[in-house]
Amino acid sequence: MASPALSKERLPPEGAMRWGEIIKFDDQLEQPKDIRLHKILSDSPYKKTIKYMFRGPFSSKYVDLFASQLNSDIVCDADYKDEACTINLQSNYKWGTLSSKLRDLLAYYCQRDISNTVFIKIDDDLIISNRELNRLIDRFSKSDCLLAGHIATDFPFYWATGQIYLFKSSELMRICNKPILKEEPFHGSEDIYLGYLFNIVDKNKVCDIDKYTEYFHKEYSDERLNITYIQQHNY
Repeated sequence: MASPALSKERLPPEGAMRWGEIIKFDDQLEQPKDIRLHKILSDSPYKKTIKYMFRGPFSSKYVDLFASQLNSDIVCDADYKDEACTINLQSNYKWGTLSSKLRDLLAYYCQRDISNTVFIKIDDDLIISNRELNRLIDRFSKSDCLLAGHIATDFPFYWATGQIYLFKSSELMRICNKPILKEEPFHGSEDIYLGYLFNIVDKNKVCDIDKYTEYFHKEYSDERLNITYIQQHNY
């Protein structure tokens, strides 16, 4: 997949990280707008929703405390046996090969009717109310964005950090039968790899959801409440 040409002003600094033609450096793309600033359509063809989260040996024993997993696809390895699993893929994975797990999951979804579907990936230790999550899904489905999340701009494509991100099935269907979905992932992080697969470079096609960083990973607090979640990895 060819990377967008870089202007002289955007040339990478010496020592920038490289994976062949893919180069990582800060602020490579323009920062997109927050989802609240995007025009919202009165209606949307995206009526279906698929939430998914990965579970495996890296998961904490406390994941069942988080209500955001309700009605989600719990995606597990072939040999990972847990009554909560709803999808067992055909291989086993490690923390550093979650991009391969994502690739195999996307191939699985490509074999199903996913037209007009909003996909939401949720980390299994994400703290967010279902009300907030449903509001976000509704707003994203009625926006012109193809990808939403805490958007990063340090690769030659937009990607959303992996705590929570949303994408529309049109992007997945575009690559379902392409060789890229059979390649070995260039990067071990599934969120960066998803950005690579979609290769979105138009800032108007991605929505930032920065406000949700308050809910991400291990701690949430306001004037009344403090929750600390200690994640225990079981390697």
